[in-house]
Amino acid sequence: MPYPESDIEQRVSLERIGTLYSETTSSLLATLLVMAAFAFVISTRLEPGLLLGWYGALVIVLLGRVVNYWRYVRAKPSFEDIHLWHRRFRLGVLATGLVLGSTAVLFFEQIPLAYEIFSIFVLAGISAGALTILISDYIAFFLYINAALLPAALISLSHNDSLHLAIGGMTLIYIALLMRASRNLYRKVIASLLLGYENQALAERLTQEKNRLDNRLGRILNDSSSELYVINAETLQCLQVNRGALQHLGYSEQEIQGRDITDILPDLDREAFNELLEPLYGAMQEYVYFQGQHQRKDGSRYPVEVRLQLSLKESPPVVVATALDITEKNEVKRQLVHQANFDQLTDLPNRYFMLPHINHAFSRARRTSTRVALLFMDLDDFKKVNDTLGHHMGDALLKEAAERIRSVVRESDIAARLGGDEFLVLLEGIAEAEQAMRVADKLVDAFKAPFTIGSGMAYATASIGISIFPNDGDDVAQLMQYADTALYAAKQNGRCNYQCFSDKMRIAWQQRMEMEQHLRQALDNGELSLVFQPKVDAVTGRILGAEALLRWTSPVLGTVSPETFIPVAENLGLIDAIGSWVIIEACHEAVQWSTLSDDELRVAVNVSPNQFRSSRLLDDVDRALDATGLPVERLELEITESLLIEDTGEPLDILNRLRERGVSLSLDDFGTGYSSLSYLKSLPLQVLKIDRSFVKGLTVDHHSEALVEAIIAMAGGLGLEIVAEGVETRQQLGFLSKRGVRIIQGYYFSPPVGASEFRALVEKGTVYREDMLSLIQG
Repeated sequence: MPYPESDIEQRVSLERIGTLYSETTSSLLATLLVMAAFAFVISTRLEPGLLLGWYGALVIVLLGRVVNYWRYVRAKPSFEDIHLWHRRFRLGVLATGLVLGSTAVLFFEQIPLAYEIFSIFVLAGISAGALTILISDYIAFFLYINAALLPAALISLSHNDSLHLAIGGMTLIYIALLMRASRNLYRKVIASLLLGYENQALAERLTQEKNRLDNRLGRILNDSSSELYVINAETLQCLQVNRGALQHLGYSEQEIQGRDITDILPDLDREAFNELLEPLYGAMQEYVYFQGQHQRKDGSRYPVEVRLQLSLKESPPVVVATALDITEKNEVKRQLVHQANFDQLTDLPNRYFMLPHINHAFSRARRTSTRVALLFMDLDDFKKVNDTLGHHMGDALLKEAAERIRSVVRESDIAARLGGDEFLVLLEGIAEAEQAMRVADKLVDAFKAPFTIGSGMAYATASIGISIFPNDGDDVAQLMQYADTALYAAKQNGRCNYQCFSDKMRIAWQQRMEMEQHLRQALDNGELSLVFQPKVDAVTGRILGAEALLRWTSPVLGTVSPETFIPVAENLGLIDAIGSWVIIEACHEAVQWSTLSDDELRVAVNVSPNQFRSSRLLDDVDRALDATGLPVERLELEITESLLIEDTGEPLDILNRLRERGVSLSLDDFGTGYSSLSYLKSLPLQVLKIDRSFVKGLTVDHHSEALVEAIIAMAGGLGLEIVAEGVETRQQLGFLSKRGVRIIQGYYFSPPVGASEFRALVEKGTVYREDMLSLIQG
């Protein structure tokens, strides 16, 4: 039976006491002989009676320990008696140490110094020997060494000469070192004994468990759902099978006995089966695996995975075959392959499936001198459907969109969903690009009709970009990019149409690639800068603040328009880093205006919708204000309507948190997008900007004038400060001034200027023009 933890501790204790007593006779004899030699050496310096009396006391103590040893051997004590025998042993050890240690008390006053050193040397040697004998009892060794050597050390220290003091000190150090060594060795011995008994207990448990498992193994193997066969390796007849094999095959035990294994494995004849066994006969492999089919008694078949193992120890040799029905495994595998290669929503092939397939299509086109067309397709306004009707309706629309695509393309063509509302159609075996254009035209027409979703209808037209192999190139990634570029052109061309990739697009694409390459390094290379366009009080001409505008001057591309590079930065994911830099640079510059003007000038910074989605805008603002010391009320953030249309929940929360910090919020380009009064009502805005496109039409377009007057009236009703941007003419300023718009931004007062130029304007205080007063009064 395995030992419990308490039993192991008992066995360790018994072994310790047994080890101590087993060394008794040899250690006592050695002590007796060594001390006899010691007595002989110092006998010339001592009175014979004193020496004989001391040696007689030693003999008596040692004889007592021998008697105790023989009593221990006869008693064969149990664990309950261990403490008694331990105490007796330690008393014997202590008595021996005291007799040995008494040499210093009895002899040192009568013998020369050299003999004192000799005596300490002998005692030290005996103590060192005792360390090995008493290794399993640290307390016994502690008693022994202190009783034997401590008197000599103390007597030596009682003398005033340096030699005695050195001898005493060194003896104490020696005692301490041996006690430390004894403790360390004691711990290791105990740990070793514990480990030994634990391993022994573990071995016994493992043996018992093995026996239990061996007894159970037969039952488990017989009841296993796997099929087990013991086959005569020479005749290939079944000698024994388990219940699982009988259940799977439908045979009785009598019917399976003696049946050839090739009857069960119909895809293998005897020669093929023996070929499978060859690596086992040559001991090249321990097992052989193969997949095949098993045939039931009724003739039906099912897939199996079989492991063959050969045993040559049997007579005749036998083959043990383990077969597993892999019907479910194969079905799961098929499903996994389908999931990896097909879109779960529409059941169209996905990007993972299409990339190698496109490569194969190109190879076939090279051999047959035909063309391949890639049609990139995107649903117009799909996001609006998702946002207004919900994602479940968006999913329903995507399923219907897939069906419309299938209804247009040929069976030999492949349609795939790349993700979101993006689709790809692969056209093979076409002779000319016009064939692809005709298919694209049919697809565009197919999506003009409304989609019936649930009880309602939704519209989602299609835009398509086309690239042709080998006309436009022969690289899959490149042609997919070209098709995407053509799709972008179709979007720019009003949507609901198709565009073919062209040389003009190629040039634009190459320019875009070059721009992307340089833009990635622009921030690190210090190529970005800010210019500032003043916001002016139309009545006084005083500067109230400025809008910070981003500029990029590339050493290779020259000056690049923000309208060109900012969308690229957003697409590359660079806008967060750039936006963070703009905020901190604008704040840093605004701090310097305080030294030039007593007015609290505000700096306005445009914020991209992407910066809201990254969730780092709040941290960027806090970091900029902390780093520059700009008062929070002097920072204004301009947002666009597109943010409000594309998102609602999270941006509103961020806007509220910005406003709680004291940051001013301005709605830029109002009226150019999908303006909504409900948005204005719920947003924590302070400023509304009239877009330059409306200002431009003032005094020449009655519609623009009506819109501007409506915006002004609405802003006044909502208590919003209003700013007109893009004011360039005296007439525009007059129109706005008469309607109470005082904050003006535009070329009429100043174009965007560099930081140093704007500081000069701030120091001047105004940008007053002589015609302003007459204009305002008139």
